[in-house]
Amino acid sequence: MTQRDRDRLVALKKARKGLITQREAAEELGQRASGMSAGC
Repeated sequence: MTQRDRDRLVALKKARKGLITQREAAEELGQRASGMSAGC
């Protein structure tokens, strides 16, 4: 499992628990995804 996969699972769990909205989870994933591509 990659770091990106783990980040995605964490964001989805937060959204499911109601800690963040689905939109916030999507934004969090988007930021991490773009950060990952910039680092490669």
